[in-house]
Amino acid sequence: MKSKSGSRKKPGDLSQALLLRQFPDRHKLTSGPQDPLRSARSSVFLAVSALIITLITSVILLQRHEKAWAQEKAQNLQLREQLAQERQQWRQRDSIAARQGRQNARLVQAVQEVLSRADPSQAGRLREILPEAVRVQMETGIPASVLLSVALQSGEGENAELARTTYNFAALLVNEAQLPPWKGASLDFGSKEKGKATRLNYRVYSSPGEALDDLAQWFLNSSSAEERSAADSSRRLLNQFHTQRGSQSAGTLQKSLEQLERLSLENLDQALIPLPAESTPPPSSE
Repeated sequence: MKSKSGSRKKPGDLSQALLLRQFPDRHKLTSGPQDPLRSARSSVFLAVSALIITLITSVILLQRHEKAWAQEKAQNLQLREQLAQERQQWRQRDSIAARQGRQNARLVQAVQEVLSRADPSQAGRLREILPEAVRVQMETGIPASVLLSVALQSGEGENAELARTTYNFAALLVNEAQLPPWKGASLDFGSKEKGKATRLNYRVYSSPGEALDDLAQWFLNSSSAEERSAADSSRRLLNQFHTQRGSQSAGTLQKSLEQLERLSLENLDQALIPLPAESTPPPSSE
């Protein structure tokens, strides 16, 4: 199609012309001024939307901060509790160390007193068996004074040679009724019972410690808990020992009791009794 001037219109111009013919006010909507009320509404909508987004973001951030703060508070509280527990443990350790120091000082003083009171003839054997007697009392509760008294007295009685060669301070037999069957070495040794010479089979120990362990077991099986826990348990046990051991010579019990006094052996027993634990204050919550 040609125009009056004889020139051909471009396809784009033709489309534009058709649109303008069909919508004559189209150029006003695209190029003309916009409606002020509509513009104001759009501005308000955008402002309100921005405000809502800001509020939502602030709420989310605040919740995150509160959660992080709560976690940090819980961690701080847990840390404070751990520190309080550690302080309590250190107090207990310090208390135990101080109590153990006082206990050791008492024991050293008691041992020195016993050694200073011993006769020169007893000093050697006493130094040999005293540590074992202390150990046995701590393990079994049988007073060290009783064990030491029996061991020292054995060096002066009719069984002195047996005690010296086998460490069998109490002349315990292989088939001793108050003890389990003996599976170690034994010795057929002469003795006297009721004034008559006889030969008996005695236990042979390899060390003073083994001998005192067996002797303590004899006391445990031959005495009651009430007798062992009495205030005068040392004297009761010695009386029981010398009464039941029929081969002991007359006056041995009296010598043993005198030896308790002379060597202050009962002070050694007291020094081995654990000191009472000191009460520690509860951990502070500060």
